[in-house]
Amino acid sequence: MKKTLYNTVSWLNEEGPFITIVQPSSFEVKHSLTNKLYFKNLMKDAKIEFEKKYPEHDFKPYEKAMESVYNDHDLWRSDSDALLFITNGKRQKVLKLGINVEAHAYVDSIPYIIPLMHDLQLLTHFYVLALNRDSFRIYEYSNNKLAEIELPEDAPTTLEIAIGQEKEGAGFAHGATRMFVGVNRGYYGGVGSTRDERAVDRQNYFYAVERFAKISGVFSENIPIILFTLPENRSIFFDISKLINLDKNLGILASPEDFRMSHLQKETEESANAINERTVAKVFDNLERYKDSNRILQDEAQIKEQSTHGSIHTLLVNIERLDAHDYEVNRIFYDVMESGGDVYLLHQDHRLGPEKMTALLRYNINET
Repeated sequence: MKKTLYNTVSWLNEEGPFITIVQPSSFEVKHSLTNKLYFKNLMKDAKIEFEKKYPEHDFKPYEKAMESVYNDHDLWRSDSDALLFITNGKRQKVLKLGINVEAHAYVDSIPYIIPLMHDLQLLTHFYVLALNRDSFRIYEYSNNKLAEIELPEDAPTTLEIAIGQEKEGAGFAHGATRMFVGVNRGYYGGVGSTRDERAVDRQNYFYAVERFAKISGVFSENIPIILFTLPENRSIFFDISKLINLDKNLGILASPEDFRMSHLQKETEESANAINERTVAKVFDNLERYKDSNRILQDEAQIKEQSTHGSIHTLLVNIERLDAHDYEVNRIFYDVMESGGDVYLLHQDHRLGPEKMTALLRYNINET
């Protein structure tokens, strides 16, 4: 969890104070003015809280950071369901979240990381690279909704387009250095007719797609890419791909067919839900194992103490018990994360104890 968090925001442990603004939003163009005004009101809340808690600090750098987000027209026209804004006056970051959140402004010596942890722990926000042997599309999945990403005109979205971008047989415009030549050049300038030629066409096309994906800037950093394709295409694409965010442990093993949105949405949602259900099941399996070895805590005061000692391996918390202004729980989350522990936010379950919070310990604290 710590590595993932710092890969997302590398300066979370720098000196504060921090302002964190969490805002749910439709992020549809027709609602952009409403969304901006909503953010403006949260900026006012942050200013009041900041000046009350930190009167000795200069608010101007924070105000400038928030104003830059407010004036970012591209952001308010983008497609997401929620955003998380963090600044310590020197740095700032806006993150799109794939979960439902409660709007509030949070001011403290540490950032408010609970929504970010919740977003990262499960597969809620990712790109889908839907790949046939001769065509592809890219989608963004967030909060159970799939939206197609508009690609530039020169994108090699079909094999024919990619081959049409050749220059005197020199190769695809997005993958020229990867073309297979060989003695039979019959596939140049058109789709090959024999089985071998079609196999070469497919591999060359996948090189073109992979190269486009790397250099086009379509994918945002630190958001995973899931491949939606048949098993034989998956194997070939994985062999050639150097995409950093391409998750080779996950995937949707089905044909994108003709990119019908209803088909893609159904397959993607079912796969994401199945993966998340397995993750939660594994968490509760671990809870039972730790309980058998007497390495759990369910008292919040004890959990708070142990979070500063680095003895918590995993913290399980009921989502329904969280309050947007619960600074104490956010501090516990932060300390567990800083000591290399994991945090999972789960829906109500009696196994989490009467205080709806359970810590799995690295060792039995009663024996130390």
